[in-house]
Parts: sequence; structure tokens; C-alpha cells
Amino acid sequence: MAALAVLSSTAFGQIDLSITGLSTVATASGQVPPLTPITALLSFENAGTADIPDQTPAIIFFLNGTDTIETNPVVFNGAFPAGGATSFSSGQFTVPGTPANISICGGIVLTTIGETDSTNNVLCLPFTVSTAAQVDIKANSVSIVAPTTLNGWNIDNGANAVPDITEMSATFENAGNVIYPAGYGLSYRIGLAGDTLNVSGTLQEALQPAGTTTRQITNTAIIPAVPQDSGTYQYCVIVNENDENPANDKACGSFTIVDAFDVNNPDNWPLGVGENVTEGINVFTANGNLNVAGVTGNTSVFITDIQGKVVASEQINRNTAFNVNGSTGVYIVTTKDVNGNVEITKVVL
Repeated sequence: MAALAVLSSTAFGQIDLSITGLSTVATASGQVPPLTPITALLSFENAGTADIPDQTPAIIFFLNGTDTIETNPVVFNGAFPAGGATSFSSGQFTVPGTPANISICGGIVLTTIGETDSTNNVLCLPFTVSTAAQVDIKANSVSIVAPTTLNGWNIDNGANAVPDITEMSATFENAGNVIYPAGYGLSYRIGLAGDTLNVSGTLQEALQPAGTTTRQITNTAIIPAVPQDSGTYQYCVIVNENDENPANDKACGSFTIVDAFDVNNPDNWPLGVGENVTEGINVFTANGNLNVAGVTGNTSVFITDIQGKVVASEQINRNTAFNVNGSTGVYIVTTKDVNGNVEITKVVL
């Protein structure tokens, strides 16, 4: 770091950071709302002929007149090439109601390398503080894009796992009269069944009054987990902005997980898991019972535990649950259906 401090800009070639733009949340006529959190966006480029080296430190600052809004020590992560351009967004800040005429400034200064031209490192723009500037981000809609089969998913007594949500879509509207500049950080939350996760995104272009932006959410780390029980669940997007109308900050949808398993109706039992599963007789466990399904006529059932103790020996003519009092262990179930087909199935309870 000290070695960089003693090198002149000519040792690298010409280095010249130049501010190319400054914008904030304001109306087209330059009005900003008083006492309402807003942000500013500073755009700059390397206007010199030489790259700014990797890990070069700098300070980015924002001012309201002569009052400091914030100061940010930063380090270039990778060389900043000649002709390269980027931007930096401030955190949220508020401006007081008076005076009505203010000047918001943004700037960047290299702290260890001199520049060819240091007169273009700060830009100030005039704004008017006015309650006529209305800040309002509205949550218009939210939907589950994938999986498409989530609504009505049948868990069949836990035999089927409910899939995770892998993609959502949310649309937001600028319901105020200010312009949100490109690079503005849109902050919101995704809620599902009482679980809420924060999301942040960046506007790729300015969001005009009455304009909308749609966010495709594919990062599963910020999508809450889907419940694995039957029920109807609400999912929502909630805007984090502190704006004029909190009543429109939420948009929701819902889906229903069903369980078609009916212990009192063996004909509706789901197919279970055993070592032998055929198109005819199927043996599985559910609710602490050994269940025999797929019965179409007179069927012999012979059940023993792993030690050879007879648990049941019966003739059945419909799907039947055999109560083993919830005793865990390995069971051998031998069935002979109406056509004389014999199946031996090992199940674990």
C-alpha cells in the first residue's frame, strides 16, 4: 500500500476517475420528499488511459449541501480498466423539510494514487424539498412459477413429499410520482406459512411513475420452505419501503396441499413401499398398521415377525389394515390372491 502512495499517475499512465451521473429518488422536476427514506446513486468511470490497480482504496461520499450523508471506504476488487464504468448506491437517508432548496452531492477520491484531473471527482445537483413528491412502491402480484403442480399436491399420508418452490415471480408498481433511478435497490420480503425471508434486487432501468418491474426469483435460499402437511397456505411479497401507502405493500396468493388417504376407506389407500410391489397385491405400513391393498377377491394373508411368530393368518376380500399395536420391527407378509399368485413381502414398521 505504501509503495502505491509514492508512485505518480504517470508511472501507471493517466488515471482519472470522473463522475458521470448522480441521481436520487425525485420527481421529474427535481422534488424530493421530506423526512422520507431515499437513496442516491453515484455513477463514475475511469476516464484515464491506465487501469486502476486491483485493491486500490478509495472513499465514496454523499453530501446534503455541506452536511455529510455518509462516507464509504471502498477497495477496487480487481483492476478497474481504462474506460470502465460502474455505480455505487448510498444507504437510505432523509432530508429535512427546510430549507426548501438543497444540493445533493456525490464524489469519489483515490486515497493512495494521484489522478491526472481531480476536478471531476464531485458532482452536485439542486433539488427542492416538497411534500408534493410522493414515494410509493406497490406490490402488484406474486405467483409460483415452478413447480406448477404444487396446488392440489397429494401427500397421501406422507408417502409423497411436497416439492420445494424453485421459482417465483413478483411484480411491483411505482404508485407515486417520483422516479426511482436505475441501480436503485428494491427491498422486499417473501413470506410463506409464517416464515419470512428478505430479498433485495437492483433496478436495471429507471422506474417511472405508473411503471412496473417484475422480479424472477430463482434463488431457493431466499424462498421459504414448503410445509409438508395438508392445508391451505398463503404466500406473499411484502415491500420493505417506508412509503406513503403501507396498505398496498403486500400481494399474496395461496395453494392447498391435500391428503387423499382415508383410514376408513381402504379402497383409497395410497400404494405403499415394500420389497415386492406388483400390479396386484401391495403391502405397506401406515398409522402403525400393516396394510394389504389391491385386493380384488378372496386373498390369503399370512404375517410373521422376523422371529417367525405368527401375527395374523386370515382370508380377506377387500383392502385390510392389520393392527400390530404399533410394534416396530421387520415383518414377513405372504399373500395368495384370487388367481393363485403368491407374493412374499418384507416390510419394516
